[in-house]
Amino acid sequence: MASGLLLNAYLAIIARNLSPAEYGYFGAFWSLTLVAGFGFFLPIEQETARLLQTPGRPLGVVRAVLATAATMVVAQIAVLAISWPVLMRTFGGHSVTVVAFGVICLASGAQFIVRGALIGMDRMGRHALIMVVDAALRVAFATLVALVVAEPNSPEFAWTLAAALLLAHVPQLLALLPRRNRIGSLPAPGSTNLTARDIGSAVVPLLLGSLCAQALLNGPPVLVPALAQTDADATRAGQFVAAYTLTRVPLFLVVPLQTALLPLLTGLLHDGDRRALRRVIGKITAGLLTLA
Repeated sequence: MASGLLLNAYLAIIARNLSPAEYGYFGAFWSLTLVAGFGFFLPIEQETARLLQTPGRPLGVVRAVLATAATMVVAQIAVLAISWPVLMRTFGGHSVTVVAFGVICLASGAQFIVRGALIGMDRMGRHALIMVVDAALRVAFATLVALVVAEPNSPEFAWTLAAALLLAHVPQLLALLPRRNRIGSLPAPGSTNLTARDIGSAVVPLLLGSLCAQALLNGPPVLVPALAQTDADATRAGQFVAAYTLTRVPLFLVVPLQTALLPLLTGLLHDGDRRALRRVIGKITAGLLTLA
């Protein structure tokens, strides 16, 4: 929840320091980063967390998901290269923003592997700390841009997001790779070795639903600035993006809970206690309805 509040502070700082038109371009960038991140890599996070907490878990989970994520990043960069003219228009003609988007595609793979691995290893404290650090870095970098740059445009703020993602997650990913790493609580391993193909088979069905959900949630802030023809249109597009961002505030508070619940639900499912599983899901549902 703290990271969600910081993220909204981050967006507020940017909104206060950009013209409506430039905020529209940043909003399109922000929405596309959510599609590239959550849309593509949330299934990787969920599968990593689930596999690490499965009784008789397979060996080599982190290596397999890393190979799968790398393939997905290559596909994203290829699509980016093909879509460069469209992205330039969507981002207000700022080629630097397109480059920042490519960097975020790279960083998102590391981000969601780290999050899934820490949840699967039952390191929820470290997971929460990284999310807060990521959000705090975004706020710090955006504040720095607002104070130092006389008249900032959307590209400067786009790079605050890219820098925060890289600094918060890439070092953590490197820390997960050595064999000597024995952090967290894991079930006893089995004898099977997991491959990237196994991960791909599990992720593909989840990927379609994840991409469709993110396209539904983030499509309008991308399309509206891209369709703007005049300066007045660009201003109205920025106002629309600002309003649309406010309506999505609850998502940044609730969505991170999805993967965090997977180890608990996986354990109950494999224990065969369906009554306890239904009880937990009922409590979660009642809590979300009360919050809503």
